[in-house]
Amino acid sequence: MFELEDDEQIVLEIGPHYYFLFWPVFWSLFFSFIILAFALVKTGFSFWFFVAFLISAGIFWTYAILAYSRFYRNRAYLTNKRLWAKNQQNILKTNVHEINLEQIIEVSYTIKGMRAAILGCGNLIIKTKAGKTIIKNVANPEKVKTQIINLRDHLAK
Repeated sequence: MFELEDDEQIVLEIGPHYYFLFWPVFWSLFFSFIILAFALVKTGFSFWFFVAFLISAGIFWTYAILAYSRFYRNRAYLTNKRLWAKNQQNILKTNVHEINLEQIIEVSYTIKGMRAAILGCGNLIIKTKAGKTIIKNVANPEKVKTQIINLRDHLAK
């Protein structure tokens, strides 16, 4: 996490939509079930069924833990002075962006697809003089965009 200044407060925690945690867990369970069903049909309740159970449980928990870790490590915090965003791309690569609110020129968002539109998730695009930062899979991007713009305008007064 990052250090707050003395007169700084967290206004909003921004994270990915829970939808992006659902699918890795679903597919892990699905493929584990397929492995177990195949082992049960071929071997019955034998030693090999137990081995297949351990392998599928290992695969499921490894994949689920990695998905959970990635989900909770991709966070952004909006304070009354700045936006701090952390994107965990894989186990070894992390991008961290810290943007003062005065530097923000434009905030926009994109929602791609019907599923994302129904669930209300999309990518937040923050443009500054130095470039742009994209925060992916944000829940309620319109609300987040409005809050960032309101804080920026309030700070400019």
